[in-house]
Amino acid sequence: MNRRHSRRLPAAFTLVSALLLGLGSGIPAEAAPAEDDAPAACLVITAQGEELPTSFNRWADVRNDCGRQIDRVTVQLDYHVDPSCQPLAPGAATRFHWIATLQENILANYAYECPGP
Repeated sequence: MNRRHSRRLPAAFTLVSALLLGLGSGIPAEAAPAEDDAPAACLVITAQGEELPTSFNRWADVRNDCGRQIDRVTVQLDYHVDPSCQPLAPGAATRFHWIATLQENILANYAYECPGP
């Protein structure tokens, strides 16, 4: 290898190393979910389905196994606005409702504590 190419190699190696280290977890720090809107393992979706008269009326039941009152709980839906937040007492369950469109079979992925006051 001649000298001209050998000087570029360390600079290129440093740049690639920095990029790989920056990827680290694969999720940039600013894209990581905030603590308040991360899924809580103790908020459990116990069932979900569709409600007559049409299959567009969707629902999910969530139970609070956290052992404490949670003032604002909802479920996360892909490509859809999440249902309104509701209070949920320890050991209690509540049902969330939403309307799915004709082209989407929207299901609840997980329950979470809503951010905010």
